[in-house]
Amino acid sequence: MSSEKLLGQRYSGSRRDRSQVSVVLVLSVGLATVVCVVVILELNRSNSELNKVNSELNKVNSELTSLKIDFASLKAKLEAEKSAGSLETAFRERLAVVETRIQDGVYVSGWEGNPKPNALTDVASASQKNDTEGNDALSEANHPRYRQKRSANSLTLPVGGCAQGPAGRDGRDGRDGQPGRDGAPGVSGETDLAGPPGPPAPRTNLEPGLVGYWPLNEEHGARDVSGYGNDGVTFSTGVAEGPGGETGGAMYFHGNQGSRVEFPNNGALDARSYITLQAWIYPQETGDGPIFNYQPAGSTDYGVHFWIHPTGSVLWIRFNDRNAQHRHNLQPSGITQNEWQFVTATYHRTSGVQKLYRNAIEIGSGDLGDVDLGTQFPVTMGARPTFTGDTRGYKGRIAHMQVYNVALTQAQIQEAMERTRNGG
Repeated sequence: MSSEKLLGQRYSGSRRDRSQVSVVLVLSVGLATVVCVVVILELNRSNSELNKVNSELNKVNSELTSLKIDFASLKAKLEAEKSAGSLETAFRERLAVVETRIQDGVYVSGWEGNPKPNALTDVASASQKNDTEGNDALSEANHPRYRQKRSANSLTLPVGGCAQGPAGRDGRDGRDGQPGRDGAPGVSGETDLAGPPGPPAPRTNLEPGLVGYWPLNEEHGARDVSGYGNDGVTFSTGVAEGPGGETGGAMYFHGNQGSRVEFPNNGALDARSYITLQAWIYPQETGDGPIFNYQPAGSTDYGVHFWIHPTGSVLWIRFNDRNAQHRHNLQPSGITQNEWQFVTATYHRTSGVQKLYRNAIEIGSGDLGDVDLGTQFPVTMGARPTFTGDTRGYKGRIAHMQVYNVALTQAQIQEAMERTRNGG
């Protein structure tokens, strides 16, 4: 074979080999490109899925955080309600014990732990008490069961001592309380024109055992300034000069059924074992009329009632019981017309004695025995409500009506008379 032919064959074979290599290279590059594209697409899809997962995780975390906040709030609410419930239960149990002791004559000067800040405890010192007028109210020094409240951080020890604990953490803001309840209904349910709002009631220097106090002057009207909230509703009354000559210092009653004041009784006036009723009066007409009359609603019966009686010169008290059963009344004379005088009625269940005073001087007394007083009813002054059919009415002025859940001594009555004479 010639050399040219041999060289031509070799050259032709070499070209075929290079062509095959080129095809392989092109295919390899193409395949690599496809693989890269697939990988890139897969990575993009994975990133998208990962972003979705992250978004879902963020949403779950947000909801979990919200749930944790709601759970913490609910837990705090339940703990607060539990604490409030236990405090209320403890308070009610303590109040029931103290009320029993009051009725038994252990504490007769007011509520121990009274929610009203000015209800004090001791009524009279030992020098003011006598055999029939003592209120069985012992001072802290003489009464081992009567003790001051412990401080909030005190610790009770097994031996009866008291150690001061460390200060607690600052508390959280409290929640709004429940809405208040409506006041107790009046006697007749009648309404009259509303007067202008009065000034805030004074709450300082109140007397021990005082559970109702109505100055009945131009400043306060029929507002109860004792802090117990038994504000009265007036019907056709006026204002007049007070017992100390002060202008507008008394309430005026016209002597008919339409001229009266009605007071609710939210329980503070229910002085069922020991009581004092007293007021300044200025009668201007002979005839019957109530000074302070506990009136069973919707009934013609009477609870405890304090009146000017038949001729306008007789002071009358009848301490009826809780079933409106009549008890022996006191009715001494000595009341004068057109003159200020300070009248007082007391009953002391332990001794069973009822008394009447004029200007802090005893004018009548009697042994009434053991009576559970009918003082759970609403009260009227000046006249009884229309549903009773009673048309009698007190004519004249009344000022500084006061109710105590103790039987005041003569010295205490004298002090009250002097304190209120000039509007104090």
